[in-house]
Amino acid sequence: MRKKILLFSFLSIITVLSFSLVAIAQSNGNTARVTILSETNSDTTEQAFKGIVHTHRIASLPRVNNMHILNVDLSDADISFLATPYNPTDGYPGSETKLQTTYDFAAQHNVQVAINATPFYDLNGGVYTSGDPADVRGLAASQGTVYSDYMVDYPALITDTADLAYIVNAYDPQPSINNAVGGFSRILTNGVKTPCTDIRCTAVHP
Repeated sequence: MRKKILLFSFLSIITVLSFSLVAIAQSNGNTARVTILSETNSDTTEQAFKGIVHTHRIASLPRVNNMHILNVDLSDADISFLATPYNPTDGYPGSETKLQTTYDFAAQHNVQVAINATPFYDLNGGVYTSGDPADVRGLAASQGTVYSDYMVDYPALITDTADLAYIVNAYDPQPSINNAVGGFSRILTNGVKTPCTDIRCTAVHP
């Protein structure tokens, strides 16, 4: 049985950096490659696991940024994906899953890499505590089960049953969906910076 080594999970508070690492991954042949354009002060690269190269980058432009970048070899037969599963809470209409820190979810599912992803609304009054019921904003799917639909201008990172990766909007041609996580605005499209004036693109997240 293939070991799931890359996990997309919901954090109690989503960060721009975390989703950026997911949102700008481009499927290029058999490699999901992350490219970040900035002035780099230092890079440290290592073979983190079989099929996964990790780069730690510190950049100074357009502002100080501490980045962790993954290059995932999708042709590696040992690579597989898992997204947060459907896990509603009784008594909370609209509940689709529960909040859990990325660290705790990685430990629970015994994976090697975990990435924070997907906007959501905490249905427990915005307390943002692990175990709180959550309404996912945008597309979400886990192991073939789609439990949250697209929202306008919320793109999604999708992996299909062959573990190939795609970044799509609702109006794009749709691959078969095995796992999916959503995000805010697409940063790159076919290697070109995507124009965006929405506050989600221009505001600096805490």
